[in-house]
Amino acid sequence: MAAFLTIFVIILLLYFFVPKGFVVYEGLRFPAWSYRMKKYPDNGLKPNRHEYGDHHRQYLIHYKPSNKDDSPPHVVVYVHGGGWQFGNPEMFRPNAEVLHEMGYHSFFLSHRRIPLHNIRSLKQDVGKGMKKVMDVMQQDGISDKKIILGGVSSGANLAALFYFDKEIYQQAGFAKEHVAGMFLMAPPLNLQGMWPSPTLYWLAGRRSKSLFYEASPINYLPEKDDLPTLIVHPEKDGMVPLRSTEAFINKAKERGFENLEFHILYQMTHMDAASWCFKDHPSYDIVVNWLKEINVKF
Repeated sequence: MAAFLTIFVIILLLYFFVPKGFVVYEGLRFPAWSYRMKKYPDNGLKPNRHEYGDHHRQYLIHYKPSNKDDSPPHVVVYVHGGGWQFGNPEMFRPNAEVLHEMGYHSFFLSHRRIPLHNIRSLKQDVGKGMKKVMDVMQQDGISDKKIILGGVSSGANLAALFYFDKEIYQQAGFAKEHVAGMFLMAPPLNLQGMWPSPTLYWLAGRRSKSLFYEASPINYLPEKDDLPTLIVHPEKDGMVPLRSTEAFINKAKERGFENLEFHILYQMTHMDAASWCFKDHPSYDIVVNWLKEINVKF
């Protein structure tokens, strides 16, 4: 009993005294975020599961809109976060609820995980998953719609790699013309700007090796790109430093990127970037308004 009480007091002290910007701060607040996600109202959204491989993590969930005749001209494909090792599409049902309210077909993609699988396997999964998305769209008679890519944290990394690493999307039978936009929440876009950790090592090995280079979207930026892209990053992110995203933004601007929109969530942390499903959160308006604008302009 005394040991339990000691642990409880330590956790309580850490909760109140560890400042924003540290991974411990994020970890202590994950349970509250997870609880709020689980308590998000369930409006009877029906998940349609599709496997794209033999591994139990190789699947996606398709949520169909209630009114198919009045759906937007795009579908949304969202890759879940979780440090490349945790999380699943079901955890992000609240985000699917928001997209459903907007009338979207949405696809939530799962993938294999580190440490048993590295970035090459995960990139292959995203490519195979996107090919499956195209197959399902064909079956549902919506193959004329373009795709908006989305993701949070590690999922944003994988979504960006799919778009910028042409080898992946070409193997999936894609052309860039199939993609109408991309929104990335707290995205690890420049892994050299992140703190050393076992997670990064399991994902991509040593920083000096080619595998690490392959895991970083900043290394695939073309000279010019006009894809409508929204990037949202918390100022006090304790998992993905803001500076790493700023380096990506600066390089993209130097290369003549157009239609790039960047928002900083001031005084907010990593879990805030994953909270855009909550209507009382500032990130909700940022994402929803951007999606509405894409529907009108593109």
